[in-house]
Amino acid sequence: MLAGFPPIPYGPFHDRIPPPMTASANSREDSAHTLEGSAPPSERRWMFVCLGLLAIILLYSVWAVRRLTASAKLAPTPTVDHGPLPEAVRNQVLALVEPHLENAKLEELHMGKVREFRITGKPKELLAQEFYAAFRPLVVTRLMPLLRPYGEIISFEITALDLPPARLRDIPKDS
Repeated sequence: MLAGFPPIPYGPFHDRIPPPMTASANSREDSAHTLEGSAPPSERRWMFVCLGLLAIILLYSVWAVRRLTASAKLAPTPTVDHGPLPEAVRNQVLALVEPHLENAKLEELHMGKVREFRITGKPKELLAQEFYAAFRPLVVTRLMPLLRPYGEIISFEITALDLPPARLRDIPKDS
């Protein structure tokens, strides 16, 4: 006995449940899990519920990844013509932009293999909301498809408004 600690009382079950250090080899075999024994129905039910939830999560993640990767691809486009922009295309772009911008100009910038079209001007509408409501659909539906065969980026320098540049096609990699 240790000094200062009360003695462990011997109860009616002391001889029935041996302490872990004195357990016999036979008692270890009886308590070991075996594959032959079947699990209780409640454990099997929870196992099937968890496997079902795991299958649903995996199927949803596969569907989400496939959908995200399919929507991220740009439409395939023909090769880029880095020659001079045809006058008909330039006039058509300026005709589309002039109802919305005063002193509208279309500039071509060459930065290595990347060609950028920059549209500059001052908005005719006084409120930015009115300008954006009319100009953004024009850019997406008319200007971008018109300039896509000739360059990679379209950007804007519009007085008192900040429009972000838009990518027309993939930028070529240096080889």
